Amino acid sequence: MSIKYQDYYKIMGVSRNASEKELQSAYREGARKYHPDVNKDPGAEDKFKQLNEAYEVLKDPDKRKQYDQLGENWQSGQNFNAQTDRNQGYHQAHGDSGGFYSQPGNDSRDFSDLFEGIFGGTQGSTGHANSRGWDLRGQDREAELTISLDEAYHGATKTVELEVLEARPDGRIARSTKKYDLKIPHGTLPGNSIRLKGQGNPGVGDGLAGDLYLKINIAPHDKFIISGNDLEADLKLSPWEAMLGTKVTVPTMDGKAQMNIPQGTQPGQRFRLKGKGMPAKKGRGDLYFKAKVKIPKHLSQHEKDLVTQLSRLASAPGKDKAEAESA
Repeated sequence: MSIKYQDYYKIMGVSRNASEKELQSAYREGARKYHPDVNKDPGAEDKFKQLNEAYEVLKDPDKRKQYDQLGENWQSGQNFNAQTDRNQGYHQAHGDSGGFYSQPGNDSRDFSDLFEGIFGGTQGSTGHANSRGWDLRGQDREAELTISLDEAYHGATKTVELEVLEARPDGRIARSTKKYDLKIPHGTLPGNSIRLKGQGNPGVGDGLAGDLYLKINIAPHDKFIISGNDLEADLKLSPWEAMLGTKVTVPTMDGKAQMNIPQGTQPGQRFRLKGKGMPAKKGRGDLYFKAKVKIPKHLSQHEKDLVTQLSRLASAPGKDKAEAESA
């Protein structure tokens, strides 16, 4: 029997060295595009059958090896002798002296002459078949949700409205909006996801809907920056506070706290408040303050005189020597 060769890789839109995961992804994408329950265009059902047949072969390592042995020297649309070439392909793949096997399928799908010619009969089905057709799980969806640092730190309940895809009674997919009451766990960090089970794209047939994953973004805060489980903030000090040392009141996510600033604090020096960072599974992160010395833009004459006097004292002869000896 002379039949036409079909390029299963081209049908699925993958390369000849595609991995199992790539094949599965390509199949799911194509199935959602061409399934008769979703796509009512003429020719969609034929493309869906071709896709099923291609995946039926390529997902099975043994069948794929037989097909690859046959397909190395053929192009889509070329004729070949089914009995001669399929046996040759089988012997090359298995090193056997003859014969071909087939397993009875659990449905009655129409495979092409190529499939029948190579594998000698209808094979087992892909996915879950029933009297209505094929049941395919819906695709997972991902959306982004921006929350405040206060909501992330303390936890919150938040109502959001998102665009979703829903199956109408006639089987077509339509866009609509839906409200969700979300529980934001305390200690939520940027990049964390909240999973809403069954709120992804609808399944095909009786297939379950996919899940919806909300990727968390945290809006900029006027005081704090998130760094892992830690929080960071600037601490503005006057020159004399940095030189003489002082006690300051600093903000935290839970209120105010006192912090001792040592004498001789340098610009960029960091101070830690332990356990005042983001809540974590084990304990809490820390809160870090980075010293920034504020230089006054305008000085009174008296202030200028004091700074001038300090400058003269700091550069007095013998000062460096005295400091070196004391050190």
